[in-house]
Amino acid sequence: MADRLNPQHRVFFAGTRQNTTLLDRIAPVRSAGFTAMSVWPGDVKGVDRAELHAALANAELVLTDLELIGNWLPGHAGATGAFADIVRPTTPDKILPLAEELSIRTVSVVELLGLPWDGREMGLAFADLCDRAADHGVRVAIEFVPTGGIADFGRALELVERADRANGGIMVDSWHFFR
Repeated sequence: MADRLNPQHRVFFAGTRQNTTLLDRIAPVRSAGFTAMSVWPGDVKGVDRAELHAALANAELVLTDLELIGNWLPGHAGATGAFADIVRPTTPDKILPLAEELSIRTVSVVELLGLPWDGREMGLAFADLCDRAADHGVRVAIEFVPTGGIADFGRALELVERADRANGGIMVDSWHFFR
């Protein structure tokens, strides 16, 4: 339990500065006392990997989290609407190999489209996702979002317990938690 309360890194989450390019975030993030960063797939698009790794090494930062897989439940594939269009490309087939390529150990997973809660079906899908992520050496952290079908900590915990996978866990975003 003590390891959980004493995290290895202080992580700067990318969603707070998406309007700043990834390479331009590195120095301010380090100077603010962070030891790690998360990234979104779009953050690394077109970024030279050698330049990125050199900048991170020089700042003594690591990438710990990749945000996010949003298209992973059976109901996601046929979803419509503007938000569905945004999350449609964030499939496990695209995100898990990217995490492995970047040596990122944790990928967040969300349900943002407001699918009806079905603990059994969602638990099976989360277990499958964990199994697929394990093949890439990646952990999966379900992030509950109040506007989605996995709207609270209790539901996220139920999915993790149903999946019963060593690489499955919960990400608590304090903004969502208190919302």
